[in-house]
Amino acid sequence: MKASTRRWLGSGLIICGAVSAVLLIGGPAPQVAPVPAERSPLAAVAPSPASPRERVAVPVAVTAQPAPSVVESEQQLLARAEALLVAEPSRAIDLLRAGDAQYPRGTLADERQFMKLRARVNLDQIAEARVDATDYLELNPHSPLAGRIHQLLGIRPPFEVPH
Repeated sequence: MKASTRRWLGSGLIICGAVSAVLLIGGPAPQVAPVPAERSPLAAVAPSPASPRERVAVPVAVTAQPAPSVVESEQQLLARAEALLVAEPSRAIDLLRAGDAQYPRGTLADERQFMKLRARVNLDQIAEARVDATDYLELNPHSPLAGRIHQLLGIRPPFEVPH
């Protein structure tokens, strides 16, 4: 190593040591200009008791609730409709229709349709329920709920031959 390089490194170590000694001994704290609270995006602004014109940044705790997923929202809607199914089937149908509008291609569309049929049966609207069921089954003949719909309304599946 060259002599000039050693002197330069030695000078740097001496300066670092001196700064460390000042900090360890407790030398004067550096003066830092206050940052106006209006510029701080991570803090709420509160007036300082010392001066109404000065402001102090106060940390704000924010707890964000995660938004429910679409499927969770659909499940919540079905649970509310299920609760209304016996006592207030008309309201259940209204809620399920709102679900159809909100989730037109939702994961639980078949379940909403089946629940609307159950509500119609509870309202003694059997003829309307059969028409709705027939229309649904023509569009969705292999629906997982087809068997339950047939059972609910006494509709013979199209693949059965009468005896």
